[in-house]
Amino acid sequence: MIRVERGRLVDEQGRTLLLRGVNLGGSSKVPARPDGRTHLAGAPARPGAGAFVGRPFALEAADEHFARLQALGATLLRWVITWEAVEHAGPGIYDEAYLDALAALVERAARFGLLVWIDPHQDVWSRWTGGDGAPAWTLELAGLVPERMHATGAAVLDAAWRAEHDGALPPMLWVTNATKLGAATMFALFFAGARLAPGLVVDGDSIEHVLRARYAAMLGRVARRLRGLPNVVGFGSLNEPMRGWLGQADLAQPARPPLALGPTPTPWESLRAGAGERVECDVMAMGPGRPIRVGRATLNPSGLSAWDARGCAWAREGVWRRGALVRPEHFAGAALEPGVVALCDEVARAVRAELPEALLFVEGEPLGACPAVRVDNAVHAPHWYDGVPLVTRSFHPATTFDLETNRPVFGEAAVRATFARAVQRIVDESARVLPEAPVVIGEIGVPFDLAGDGRHELAARALDAYLAACDDALVGATVWNYTADNTRAWGDGWNGEDLSVVSSDEPGVVRGARGLCRPYPRATAGTPRRLSFDYATRTARITLDLDPRIAAPSEIVVPAAQYPDGFRATVDPEEAATLEYDGERLLLHTHSAGLATLTITPR
Repeated sequence: MIRVERGRLVDEQGRTLLLRGVNLGGSSKVPARPDGRTHLAGAPARPGAGAFVGRPFALEAADEHFARLQALGATLLRWVITWEAVEHAGPGIYDEAYLDALAALVERAARFGLLVWIDPHQDVWSRWTGGDGAPAWTLELAGLVPERMHATGAAVLDAAWRAEHDGALPPMLWVTNATKLGAATMFALFFAGARLAPGLVVDGDSIEHVLRARYAAMLGRVARRLRGLPNVVGFGSLNEPMRGWLGQADLAQPARPPLALGPTPTPWESLRAGAGERVECDVMAMGPGRPIRVGRATLNPSGLSAWDARGCAWAREGVWRRGALVRPEHFAGAALEPGVVALCDEVARAVRAELPEALLFVEGEPLGACPAVRVDNAVHAPHWYDGVPLVTRSFHPATTFDLETNRPVFGEAAVRATFARAVQRIVDESARVLPEAPVVIGEIGVPFDLAGDGRHELAARALDAYLAACDDALVGATVWNYTADNTRAWGDGWNGEDLSVVSSDEPGVVRGARGLCRPYPRATAGTPRRLSFDYATRTARITLDLDPRIAAPSEIVVPAAQYPDGFRATVDPEEAATLEYDGERLLLHTHSAGLATLTITPR
């Protein structure tokens, strides 16, 4: 079983593990039946039993996909599930058909040497608040009416936006939901509801405790169904938790989300619109390096309420009354991190009651600090993206924007150095806050609908630059993402995103393979010291610090997709080790202690 030891992932033989792979998959955020892709009229709709069966793909297609993943060099899958997929019918009512299908697929993945970590995915809380994750009944517990989120300005939804704007959807518009009424309310209740809304109780208990207990119990139920499957190495805590209004000093001032685009109300404007008022708010667009105000928009022109008959939960707590903001500082003293730390404890207990040796893959807020969790056998699993392609759908190898300095960067070498520093900063911060926890980058990737990139050559160069930064830092990573039913027209089927390395419209093609697929030391009998891959020559150099006390060989993954005609491998010094190829991985048998450098080139 894999364990954490002094900041490393280590296997039963004592070898240091460096794992790479993909997120599986993007369309797992939405139901398969009825088709839940977010651009479709009527989305989101309430799912029925077995609605997520077939995500990420059907069992009968599994061997084809797992064989392809193996050829890409994947050894680790970040397996996307959602709370909604498991418990959509109501609290404590689990979708057994979905759990059975999940277990069958994970078991099949083991036959291809693929390790799995279960990713309980959410983006801006739920499909009804413009993202994915939680079931609709969680909003109803809070008094929100899920079907009224878009109409009241409490969220912006893909299909509804397209209907109002001639089918056009700005990239990353979904992120703006983080500080709109729907998601901001749910994050506040989930992470700090006992403090912020003490009057909001469910069956005599704080809604915070009820929601978190149900979430942890759901993951415990998934762990029970996967018990006995040797390739399940751990569970995530929660994908990309967000603060929403937590820590907001003044509700009348802008609460800018990670990216401000389109209608961007202040929390006070959101509260009023959610209660049925017609409200004017700023409209933002991307300017040079930052969002800028470009106009005004009307929220809730129909005068609907986002709340059920009980009315606004925040008004009941005395935060505001009609026409007056009574406590603008209500959220100021609440922070996200204590809630994340508590959640990690609760998830670890629930999962480890079923899988005692499971790793916990910990996430904090996107672009935020590493959370100081107290859980043993934790892995820090932050995300890192080059934001420019996500927003502009363009990539220029010699140009980027450095979020650390808030300045543009020019020159390909400078751009790659910027990426390397960004990943190394993550690793260094993790070492300070969680010194025992290794780092695996949970998400890293690039859109494949880049302007002028029909053959995905720019995307390949982008992936090469991003993964080179991971190589420099010697960290594992799972690329976002592998969506088997991706199409050119609708991408991954979720909020206009198209980041899948495969597409059903491009059979037999691995998009960006030249940059995606690269050799790496999956298991080192000792410690990896350096890792590099030359995109032009397809030459990999791997330096290992060998320990002859470890009997098992080092395992080097050499992706068939990168070397379809075979490869040559040498080791320097020759007397340090011998090489053997088992048809899937290169095995390096250690003969002496010290450094050995492996060089891999195309045949």
